[in-house]
Amino acid sequence: MLDWSAALSSLAAQAPLAALVVASVYFTLKREIEKVRSEISARTEEARKEMGEKIESVKLELADLKLRVASVERALQGFSETLIEFLAARGVVSEPERVALRGFLTAMLPPMRSKYYTEEVRRRLLELLEKDDVTVDDLRELDRLSELIYKECLETGREDLVKYYKLRAYIALLAGLLRSKAGQEGSEPS
Repeated sequence: MLDWSAALSSLAAQAPLAALVVASVYFTLKREIEKVRSEISARTEEARKEMGEKIESVKLELADLKLRVASVERALQGFSETLIEFLAARGVVSEPERVALRGFLTAMLPPMRSKYYTEEVRRRLLELLEKDDVTVDDLRELDRLSELIYKECLETGREDLVKYYKLRAYIALLAGLLRSKAGQEGSEPS
């Protein structure tokens, strides 16, 4: 039979050794866990830093791309305006086309809703569109109004204002017709 008192006394004699082994294993595991935790923390911080740098790089490239696209947009717009103005001055585009484009622009005049494209700007634009004898000052005013509409378009992204940028073509057409008219008046005998 089993002598319980001998077994208990044997266990009691080995308890300090078992406690020492358990404590040793506990502290060793704790140190290893802390090493792994700090290693993971360092790697996570490094990954965050790299990700932040990459995001910043992408933001810079995107800003550069936006500038380039805006530059191409302005160049194409400038070219088309110059071409329309030249064709109108040469008589290729005439008064009926101007009237048709004016009617189109008047019909699709966008509603005002903001700080740049106000009701006053809309009314003034409508007045200038309805005017038959346009002057150089009227052209300057139309140009100023179109810049306000463009600024509004950039800030709000309104699709109706993007489409209304055809006003620039109308301004170029008027400029060409005014040049043609000035050229004809200058070449007429006095």
